[in-house]
Amino acid sequence: SSPTLSRTARTSAATLSKSVDRCQLNSSCTPAGANHITKSVTLSITGTSSLMNVVTALAGWPFSDGRTPVTLPVPASEAERLAQELYHERISWPEAHDRLRRHYQAQGDRAGYAHVTAILADAFPFTGSLQFETAAALIERGRPRDAVRYSRRGTELEARNVNQWLAHAHGLLLSGRESEGRAALERALEIEPGNPTARKVLDELGPE
Repeated sequence: SSPTLSRTARTSAATLSKSVDRCQLNSSCTPAGANHITKSVTLSITGTSSLMNVVTALAGWPFSDGRTPVTLPVPASEAERLAQELYHERISWPEAHDRLRRHYQAQGDRAGYAHVTAILADAFPFTGSLQFETAAALIERGRPRDAVRYSRRGTELEARNVNQWLAHAHGLLLSGRESEGRAALERALEIEPGNPTARKVLDELGPE
């Protein structure tokens, strides 16, 4: 659970929240690297591992010489549909996860979106945009301490990106780590001296 925040800290966090939310909706301010997801890794589509286990068991593999053709059931969800696409090798693992999180986002399923985006962020720890998006999603879910893990990674990957520092400051302030949050905001101002969000939040926080 999040620590008790002062009224000033809550006001400052609300200011940062508006800025990060606008950035998530505006692809032009999302950190670079979103198109670099090309490697395929272990299958872990949310909620579909059991489905694929059943499919391979029915097929007899690996206990037979080859896979026996099976008819897959009609998908009961978008996750199952994507799992079947992946099973038939029509899409890659990263593409399946990216489509699933976009589906959750469009459906307003914030928990699903945050979960799948975090899976991608952990699978591709050198993609700054995924760290930013995961941090923002976790903050929105009320999990700022978890978010800081990703926002810190984002600032390390893209140290000159103001939005990474704003997201990091947001998570730190909500976690009760005000001095570190201030430092992140000051770093944002070093990069972009006229950044209105960083300046406003520091003004709201007042002197240490």
